[in-house]
Amino acid sequence: MLKTHIDILKEFYPNPTKKLQELSHKENFMILEDHKFVDIGNRVQLQYQRGPFKIVEWADLINAHSIVAPDIIATLKNAGLGFNRALLLLAEMSSSGTLAKKVE
Repeated sequence: MLKTHIDILKEFYPNPTKKLQELSHKENFMILEDHKFVDIGNRVQLQYQRGPFKIVEWADLINAHSIVAPDIIATLKNAGLGFNRALLLLAEMSSSGTLAKKVE
């Protein structure tokens, strides 16, 4: 598996994902786009399917924060169905000083 962060490439044009996808098929590895989706359903769907990256077209696997609502999970699932894509939910991250923790 190759983990990418497509949005940090200095130059996206010409589109490198087509060649990356061809290489993944030839060498038999999957592509994980480490986008960590977390937003409202419509925004997540647009980020996944549209924009300059069109992640759903080339990434075999994406991830999302586990704090997202069930409708966002369903949105990502439905958007990826026609492409045979998968979603990985992140239980926690190694961010120091996180604000996403139980308050007692």
